[in-house]
Amino acid sequence: MGNAGDLLKHGVLAEYICWRNESGSKVRFLDLFGGEPVQNASPDEVVRRVQGLTGSALHDAQPEIAEGRYLGSGMLVDHFARSLRNSRIQVFTADSDTERRKKLMANGLQALDELPSFSDTCRSTGEYDAYTFFKGYANQSEAQDLVLIDPFAGFLPSKSHTVIPQIEIAAKRASVLLFALNRDPFDSVGRQFDDLLETHLKGAVIMTCPPLRDSCIDGESEYYAEIVLAAHALNKDSYARDALLTRLDFFSKQLGGVLGLSDRSRPILKPRIIGRN
Repeated sequence: MGNAGDLLKHGVLAEYICWRNESGSKVRFLDLFGGEPVQNASPDEVVRRVQGLTGSALHDAQPEIAEGRYLGSGMLVDHFARSLRNSRIQVFTADSDTERRKKLMANGLQALDELPSFSDTCRSTGEYDAYTFFKGYANQSEAQDLVLIDPFAGFLPSKSHTVIPQIEIAAKRASVLLFALNRDPFDSVGRQFDDLLETHLKGAVIMTCPPLRDSCIDGESEYYAEIVLAAHALNKDSYARDALLTRLDFFSKQLGGVLGLSDRSRPILKPRIIGRN
């Protein structure tokens, strides 16, 4: 936890929460793949990077990084909301692994099946499955929602062709943040991913962190980390959309710096609008 892809994902997440907080909007964060709530012994390089992101929302959202404590997505939003003194930000999470789910609840996060309107979806198969939940949720999405879809590497190619059209449906009202690991944007799987985004998520924001080939931190050297933010509010020009893009652009410059990306690599880290050249 805390590798380059995580920093991109959590940086965009933190900037989004700040953006909504400034407008006084209510946020219901739904973390479908909860994972481990916290890592207590982060590598020194992760600590250095987060501490180097001074002025970013992610820096403020990781208050215990100096002690090597790196918060996962649900914990990050929960702690950040408390530091912002915003009781209008709620966190709901789940995980298919029973032990991880217990840890998430033990750290004070709320379970997805505590949401009355979605409890039947969570329990429909007797076991929690994030993809089953999202399929049932897509047509029930609400404007206050931010849904994080953060699966492992298997998303491409096995799930993208069914989930991305569902994101299109959910994003007509809610905001959806997709994190995907892309081994090669130029092979058949990578091109299919691009085609799906162009077909279903025009107007969404995409940011890409390239592999760090010489890195010794797990998960950084093999994949391009893709983050896609789809939301109704992003589909038209507005002051609010420009404010979010400005935040994300500033963060991308900071992240590129702490990761030591070359001038050639940094442009793909900047926020781009899908469907615009």
